[in-house]
Amino acid sequence: MAHKFILNNGFIKLGNVNYHEELAQDHNTTKGGGLWDMDEQNNILYLWGSSSEYGPAQPEDIEKCFKSVHAASVYRGYTIMHSEWLATYRPRAEKFKVVCIVP
Repeated sequence: MAHKFILNNGFIKLGNVNYHEELAQDHNTTKGGGLWDMDEQNNILYLWGSSSEYGPAQPEDIEKCFKSVHAASVYRGYTIMHSEWLATYRPRAEKFKVVCIVP
């Protein structure tokens, strides 16, 4: 199992699963995915890599997900970081770029 995410139906869905497809039942609106890690001490959510089933998530689609009311309440104050780097473990900080800061 691994920390995986997908962008589905305008939301980001995180989970500790074997396959990205386990994160939602209807994948008609899935726009990519990858791996994630959360630094709760510094309020940073790291997203990276690609889903073998749905491809990589694009930064502009990630940003749109965090503009939803639900995401804003759950991730308020978090910096969302993204890297296209393909790695099993979280890449070094310099491989990431800020996608958005959730107000």
